[in-house]
Amino acid sequence: MEETKIIKFVLGKGFKFTGREISSKLVVSKNKDLEGNCVTLIMSKRKGLYFFHPIADIYLDYNKLQLIMPKHQPIFVSKGLYRDIIPSSKYKRHYVFAPDSDIQTVFKEIEFPNNKKYWCLVYDTIILHKYSWHDYSWNFNDPRSEQSGYFSTHQLNEKKIEVVKQEADYDRAIYQECQEMNDELFEEAGYDFMD
Repeated sequence: MEETKIIKFVLGKGFKFTGREISSKLVVSKNKDLEGNCVTLIMSKRKGLYFFHPIADIYLDYNKLQLIMPKHQPIFVSKGLYRDIIPSSKYKRHYVFAPDSDIQTVFKEIEFPNNKKYWCLVYDTIILHKYSWHDYSWNFNDPRSEQSGYFSTHQLNEKKIEVVKQEADYDRAIYQECQEMNDELFEEAGYDFMD
């Protein structure tokens, strides 16, 4: 297995890019609340799908002539980005990209098979990193305990935390088992006065 794997964004059959795009950074800079603060990419979830909702009207040019994103209009989020979306601690019942996400997002206009055009939050490429670990639900010496997979930086960080917790649980279980066996041996030997 290679150390990294690159996923490229591809459109399904019948879909095509119109050529119009706008950077996520520019969208965030235009996405201002009532106090004029730039608001991050906040998403909502409906029927298992994520949507970005601009909180302000976003224009492609500075003269405010070409409106591209009317406020509150839902904008599709590519499923490839779901791996780095987490619940927001600041905005209840909404979602944001994880702070450790390194996926470069971009808004692109896509023409759907019905000839309607929609803005979508997509990516050009995602770099996934290979990671190997032991699955402690198997016997440690069992070859099946060796697992590996490809993860985004955010997923990789989450996986490492999960593996450390599993290792700690496994070590605790082994320690407890050894302690119980030790106690049984002392009892059989008549040393139950030693606690």
